[in-house]
Amino acid sequence: SPPRHPVKSPALMALALVLALGATAWGIAAVTGTGPGGGTADDDKRPLLSAECAGPVGLGQRGACVREVQRLLARAGAEMDVDGDFGPQTLRRVTAFQALSRIDADGVVGEETKKALYAAKSRMDTWPPGKVRQRVRKVFREAPDDAVALADCQSFLDPLHVVPNTNGTRNWGVFQISDAALRKLGGTPRDAMDPEWNIQAAHRLWSRTKGFGDWPDCDRASSPDAVGPALVSTVDGRSSEPGQDGSSPPASAPSSANTVCPVPGQRFKTLHHDRVYLVGPGNRLYYVPDATVYFNLWDDWNGVAVVSGSVFADCAWDEAHELANGFLAREGGSSRAYIWDAWYGYRPIPDRAVFDKYGFSETKIQSRPSLSPVSGDTGWR
Repeated sequence: SPPRHPVKSPALMALALVLALGATAWGIAAVTGTGPGGGTADDDKRPLLSAECAGPVGLGQRGACVREVQRLLARAGAEMDVDGDFGPQTLRRVTAFQALSRIDADGVVGEETKKALYAAKSRMDTWPPGKVRQRVRKVFREAPDDAVALADCQSFLDPLHVVPNTNGTRNWGVFQISDAALRKLGGTPRDAMDPEWNIQAAHRLWSRTKGFGDWPDCDRASSPDAVGPALVSTVDGRSSEPGQDGSSPPASAPSSANTVCPVPGQRFKTLHHDRVYLVGPGNRLYYVPDATVYFNLWDDWNGVAVVSGSVFADCAWDEAHELANGFLAREGGSSRAYIWDAWYGYRPIPDRAVFDKYGFSETKIQSRPSLSPVSGDTGWR
């Protein structure tokens, strides 16, 4: 005979149903992360999609949301600092990631970019400088030294280097190919960040005239010349005292005891690296990212001092801020000059004495119908 099952009372059956439904609801809550707190489990794993980071993340912001953007970019292979400060370096990496992900490359981390960062489908691993240098020399067989110097000047041999221009366009990759040149070459920003494509495209541009006229700034001078043997030499006619005994220590073996720190207005480079630094207001140290920015501000390399590599430690500079996309501007009809500082906006230069102290060139001032944002509280002094 068939097995017999005990008959359950209606009350017991109702209780079992309630317990089963409760367990199911608890299971759904566990899977979806919903619960009495109203949050989601994904909020902990994807903070950019949480209420705390609900808005877009962009230049000038600081904090946990920026740090998460940087962490995800680094996870994708980008070489960058994860410091919670959305500065020019992060802006460049975000823009590169967007181009690689076929997202509108505006440098702002909106909803689409946030989701793409978590999806992790785009990689930012790329060639190291040594491989870029080797490939440039091989492709530019007719002018290997000049080509490498040009690429180093343009991008520091970084295939993902992106520089915005004042008119809203951008330059991309190893040879900083412009949007306009990309259109002529039939390429895209994504193509331009492929180092092989970029190098070959640059060679096509070079082959038209057998020259580097498409890169006028870096073609003029790929690196500053040394301007004096002292630890800190004369800068635009203003000399720093080299030492208490009146002597100038040799550049090859400077004494930190005699270090005289550059002051606001002075430009310098170290003995073994061509990057140019500028001491700005409040003794804040800036570095000039490329020759384009340099020649937006100055006419030539005159006035760049040569200093010991120990200057950063001796003068207590533990960081340098990028003078990203720096240029001089004035509003139409006004005589007041401004300098664009990506960390603050347009910073007013109060008078001619300050303008001359920094050695800026009057011919570099661009006239604009309006300037925004203007940082009224942080003038360039």
